[in-house]
Amino acid sequence: MSSFLEVDLQRIFDNLLAIHSFAKKRFILVLKNDAYGVGLKTLMPLLEKLRTYGFLWAVAIRDIEEGIRFRELSKGTLSDLPLIALMPEPYQEMWTSAPAYNVQPVIYSEEALSYFSYLLPPGYPVHLKLETGMNRFGVSWEEIETFLERRGALLQRLKVRTVFTHLVDGENPELTEEQIARFWRAYHQIVGFLGYKPLTHLHSSSAILFNFHSGKSFEPFHLLRFGILTYGIAPSLSLREIKRGLKIASAITLKVKPLMYRRVKSGDHIGYGSHLRVPSGVERIAILPIGYNEIPRNISPYLRFKVSSGERELYLRMLGNICMDCSFLEYPPDLEEGLTLTAFEEGDWEEIAEKMGTVPHELLLKVSLSLEKRVSVEEPILRGA
Repeated sequence: MSSFLEVDLQRIFDNLLAIHSFAKKRFILVLKNDAYGVGLKTLMPLLEKLRTYGFLWAVAIRDIEEGIRFRELSKGTLSDLPLIALMPEPYQEMWTSAPAYNVQPVIYSEEALSYFSYLLPPGYPVHLKLETGMNRFGVSWEEIETFLERRGALLQRLKVRTVFTHLVDGENPELTEEQIARFWRAYHQIVGFLGYKPLTHLHSSSAILFNFHSGKSFEPFHLLRFGILTYGIAPSLSLREIKRGLKIASAITLKVKPLMYRRVKSGDHIGYGSHLRVPSGVERIAILPIGYNEIPRNISPYLRFKVSSGERELYLRMLGNICMDCSFLEYPPDLEEGLTLTAFEEGDWEEIAEKMGTVPHELLLKVSLSLEKRVSVEEPILRGA
């Protein structure tokens, strides 16, 4: 294909090594929604390497269906790696297969606990999520005593591997400290009831970067849990420089080769819309085989493509409206044809997402879902450990 996402497994591995070296914690990789569209299959060699070196404790996926697909892709090589289903919908027939695939559900409500405690065998591992401020999924920290009184016997029938919560804003230290205090208050009640201490995790991508910047410790939490930082992409533009300080770099780039080139004159129509004209000074355009089937339509004012020719490095702007399967790019008349163009390099994901009024997570997911993925390194190597 003439357009694809290049995934640098070595850079991802180096990013994770940098996080592990700084935080001294094992981690849970959040790879839900087919690894943010990058592809579970794409990442399998990386996951096998991480498991070998002991950095990886578990993978978080969306549901039982994605968990089964993960096991089929791994072909038995990661059978001991826990798969945590973050959004396990009760009453799905496939949950009867959970033990065979080692898919472990998150318990986030009384209904979920009631369902899984009867469906799964005694002692089966589950993960208890507390709600401490986001008002999303989770058992309320304020109601944990009532929860244990009403459903504690069902919880004791299972094995609680981890207790965790989700931060509202990892860059807000006051709010984070409030959530942490709520978490430990509920956690100690849970431990007192169960008679053992499940592992704990709270720090996501933004909190990891904020802690690095502020010098805060990750203690006494046992694990880290993050998603987009895996790819060297910060959750926000404000965290981009902190990411660079930790020597974390973007590992996902877009590569495109134009399908054709066309000579134009200033004022010529370009693409759909009679009001869209070739800007002054543009003499040639390239037609790219990528459109709003692959990238957001409103991205054109912000996306630039880099091209290298000899000692020259240029950044080319998009022109006109993006069509369903193609888009237009300025192309200097003295630039040779057949060159590969690159976009979404270091820092682009955060900056473009900010300008579009969204978050890098959404941008990555939308761009990656429809494009072919190619890895630049088949098997990452351990460096600097």
